[in-house]
Amino acid sequence: MALRHIRARRVRAHRDWMIRSFALAFVFVTFDPVRQALESAGLPRTVVYPVALAGCAIVDLAAVEVWLRRDRPGAPPSRGRPYATPRMAARPCEPDGRCGSGRSAPAPT
Repeated sequence: MALRHIRARRVRAHRDWMIRSFALAFVFVTFDPVRQALESAGLPRTVVYPVALAGCAIVDLAAVEVWLRRDRPGAPPSRGRPYATPRMAARPCEPDGRCGSGRSAPAPT
């Protein structure tokens, strides 16, 4: 999906998919501490692994969705570094997710 978005010059949609992809990869970073905490609580391994994996995936993806939705037009301004580069900042993002391309959006089909 991310490759389709970037080929179609839908930069924001591509960025969102790549951030979600990173969140799924990050599940394996957060999994080990959560697994260890659940094991130290005395839960059996047959419970620990599925609960830790599902919990980490849900928390990581939920955090990313909150962050992505906060970064949308109409949302309160973020305190962090702006997404657009100075070159892109001259042209705001289009509703279809295209940002700073300088090209007009194709006619809807």
